[in-house]
Amino acid sequence: MEIEFYPTNESEFKQECVKSKKLYWIIYKDDRIFYHYQTTTQGNFNSPLRSYLKTCTKDGVKITNIQGVTKIRAFASNEFLQDAGKVLEKILFANEFYFSEIVPLLKKFNEYDIDSDKVEEVIDFMQNNTRLQEVLDKFESEKKFIELLATIISISDAKAPDKEKYTPYKKDKRTIGSGLNQPQWMKGFLKYKLNQDNAKGVIKNLVNYIENPSKNINILSLDHRNKISQQLLRKNYEENNFFDKLKDYFESENIYFNTDFEGNKTVFMATVLYGSLKGKWHSVDTNILTKEGMGETKLLKYKKQIILQGSPGTGKTRKAIEIAKEMAPDNYKLIQFHPAYTYEDFVRGIVAETDDNGNISYEVKN
Repeated sequence: MEIEFYPTNESEFKQECVKSKKLYWIIYKDDRIFYHYQTTTQGNFNSPLRSYLKTCTKDGVKITNIQGVTKIRAFASNEFLQDAGKVLEKILFANEFYFSEIVPLLKKFNEYDIDSDKVEEVIDFMQNNTRLQEVLDKFESEKKFIELLATIISISDAKAPDKEKYTPYKKDKRTIGSGLNQPQWMKGFLKYKLNQDNAKGVIKNLVNYIENPSKNINILSLDHRNKISQQLLRKNYEENNFFDKLKDYFESENIYFNTDFEGNKTVFMATVLYGSLKGKWHSVDTNILTKEGMGETKLLKYKKQIILQGSPGTGKTRKAIEIAKEMAPDNYKLIQFHPAYTYEDFVRGIVAETDDNGNISYEVKN
């Protein structure tokens, strides 16, 4: 019987288990997945890891003693995997495309009769107005079209604003992917509407996936595809054969199963991949937009403030607005102070004072 664990570094695996106190299992019977579930662990690893895994049980029976089991894969549960078992089970027993609701929506979007000049007008308006409600207020005559787009986005991204209002999946909030904020999705889809033969980046990957889920995968981010290619496949990312290479890898590892809907196999593949790898990723895909400004955005995920310096007229204010829109499109305000204000006008702190003799003292002032 094979026993594998992820992360493959034993020390890292133990640290993850101690942190989360959870393990996620995929059990193979006759070299096919037949069960997957999550258990809790106290993280007591006094013995070698493989020896410890052999002591774990399911329904009171050691996993290694279950008849017909040929392989066990153990994942140190990260935040995502805490609910992965429920997701995988829904995928396994679904008799239709797991994201079936989006298929007629995309068809309706593609066929929607709207003047191209109006689409261009919406794109231009969104350069300075990114909130969905602002767009709806401005273009009341196109409300149905914009809300159709908002519904598609609610299925496309896990963190879409107003998701609860627009998603057709009210119970489980299922989504195809994540990584872009709503303005990026909207502008990307609007550009796709203008020229459906010239889709780019995540929009192209999403459209290809919806139109042919058996031959594509719901890993939309180009950044994630690059990382999977390098870390898992040990190759540079190639758009034309990414899915085939990934499928070959899964089949070589016996990670496949029978389902009533062929396209759901790719959902399963993506779910397993994100469950084991996504906790290590902290990136945002902006391949359908400019990458200018991403350095500051990424930096602010670790440092909570930055100072933009430069001569007057060099774009500091514009840059600050772009960063704010990127990080919190629905939750920012622009405040401009008169240049006569100083740091001390806003911060209570220790101020250096010099007397007539040149002696320096420090006082606490507002």
